[in-house]
Amino acid sequence: LDDVSPNGGLWILRGPRRVGKSVALKRLAQRACGEGLAPRLIFLSCDGLRLQDLRRAFTLARSIASSDPDLPRLWLIDEVTAVPGWEKLVKELRDNTELGFDGVVLTGSSAIGLAASIRALGAGRTRVPVPFRILLPMDFAAFCSALSIEVPELTPRTPDLLQTSQVHDALSRIEPFVGELDLAWQRYLETGGFPQAVSDAARTGDVGPIFANDLLAWLSGDVTPGEPFESTLMLLVELHRRTTSPLDLVSTAEALHTTRDRLRTRLDRLVSTFGAIWCHQADGHGRRLSGSQSKLYLIDPLLARLPNLCDTTAPAPDLTRATEAAIGVLVARAMSGPHPERFIEQRAVAYSRSGSGGEVDFAPTPVSIDGVAAESCPIESKWVSHGWRGESRSMTAKYGRGIVATKSVLDTSNSVWAVPAPVLALLLATKI
Repeated sequence: LDDVSPNGGLWILRGPRRVGKSVALKRLAQRACGEGLAPRLIFLSCDGLRLQDLRRAFTLARSIASSDPDLPRLWLIDEVTAVPGWEKLVKELRDNTELGFDGVVLTGSSAIGLAASIRALGAGRTRVPVPFRILLPMDFAAFCSALSIEVPELTPRTPDLLQTSQVHDALSRIEPFVGELDLAWQRYLETGGFPQAVSDAARTGDVGPIFANDLLAWLSGDVTPGEPFESTLMLLVELHRRTTSPLDLVSTAEALHTTRDRLRTRLDRLVSTFGAIWCHQADGHGRRLSGSQSKLYLIDPLLARLPNLCDTTAPAPDLTRATEAAIGVLVARAMSGPHPERFIEQRAVAYSRSGSGGEVDFAPTPVSIDGVAAESCPIESKWVSHGWRGESRSMTAKYGRGIVATKSVLDTSNSVWAVPAPVLALLLATKI
């Protein structure tokens, strides 16, 4: 939110709960106060509000904020997506009241209604180049920075530029750091990137039970409302167990002792609250294949570990599966850099199959980089220390290029490279 000002722009920031959206708003408020904007600053939390409450709040707040009607206000509206119908109200006020001349920042923890908000607010009412933004848990690069873990300098690359001569030369100097990066990566898979989890790890070495229970309460309330916490933990265990394969809803529902329709509802809620993303199967042109099964990746490694943190009898997460999920989310984030709506619309990452039935975890997908059409690099996640070439055959046969994300192998001597997962994560570091 560094570019936010009171001068007529509108920004919408979405992301999962507990990720720091409210903190981002408060930091913006602190900066605005330091710039002398306090008399024109309005902060409002929408949790528990109805549509008529929100309308009344807009009217009352403007009347008490600053006595000069000619000066634009800066509105910071937290969790607006909790109010059904907010899009139409904001559109109406932007079109017909002084709100159209104010700066407005809206946050929300739900992706439901994105298309409606883009239709209502995206047609000239935002007045900024990138109005729709996403805040997600820290990626690996930010995690290392927060914990003062020294990592080699690698310039982040867009997904279409992962196999260039510049990257090749940079990787040739990485070998001495591979062992340390592997340990840092394993720590990231255990801690994840939620700010409070990282803070706990910095203070005590691990995620504390208070934040673990806080995450569980969020997921239980949003994904499995009215059901015992055990239902949420069982869902996370089963989803993590099936991470590396397309998700069969029937067999998964049977394992969870529920129906396919109830499971589908839970998954829709999990995705709409930014708890997970879909990785659909794509054809040779990067387009989703209708009717095919899709993979599901939890949005943060800590969610896979949450069952074990809350109940030590639950299985600990498998780091191979956790690595694929983490790389999948990083690819989706990088692909969504120029187009944040792709992340919310679940079209930022896809897998493909070869003619012989082999699978490529992350298929080449069309993307526009600075207005130029490009295609992402194919990636396969195989968290192994040897024998990676056999795992690259499907990618070699189908695309003749690509990257295998390994545990510790670094080899760029052929058309398909082996790159340690944490090194690839540093290359993919980006903001949406």
